Amino acid sequence: MNKEILDHKRNSPSVSRQKKENLIKTKLIHTMGEIIRKNGYSGLNISRIARIAHIPIKVVYRHFGSFDKLIEAYVLQKDYCKDSSSDTQNHTSVDLEADIYSILENEFDLFFNKPEMQQLIIGELCGCKAMKNISITRERGNEKLLKQTDDYSEGSDFNLRALSALLSAGLHYLMLQGPEKCLYGVNIWDPNDREEVKRTIRLLIKTAFRMVKSKK
Repeated sequence: MNKEILDHKRNSPSVSRQKKENLIKTKLIHTMGEIIRKNGYSGLNISRIARIAHIPIKVVYRHFGSFDKLIEAYVLQKDYCKDSSSDTQNHTSVDLEADIYSILENEFDLFFNKPEMQQLIIGELCGCKAMKNISITRERGNEKLLKQTDDYSEGSDFNLRALSALLSAGLHYLMLQGPEKCLYGVNIWDPNDREEVKRTIRLLIKTAFRMVKSKK
């Protein structure tokens, strides 16, 4: 493709329009994150996002279609639904153990380092449609790996999938306590407590896999 054609494409109305639309989407997503960080999930609505971003509300709907779609775009940008099962085919028990811990650790770190994501857990618990859809997508991303743990634990009386669910739920609940509160004397905003939580998760998973192996 010669220089004249490239220059024409670069300066064409369609290219400029697409660039403008991308800038509008980026601004709306960024504004949404700022509102969540400052006011929490309860302060979030499409009118407020449009007003603070200085973008007409009809333009917000034209770009995202609905408030739920805007929330989905924001969360997906954070890699919350990253597929964890793409390279988990035919893994050994050691691989499965490491992968289960990796999912939980990544989930823990994501929510700890992104306060706005902690607020979206509240949205999920409150029945936010967008967060429900994202939760389903997340579950699908983990399913291949969890199916392998089902196969591995078959014949034992220990359910590795159930353990993973309990650990994930526990981490979410710890996140919702906030930096001023403890649960059973544990405050995950304290670096030592946070490392102890991670160490304990690793130990529980390791122990569970050993129990399954001993019963097979």
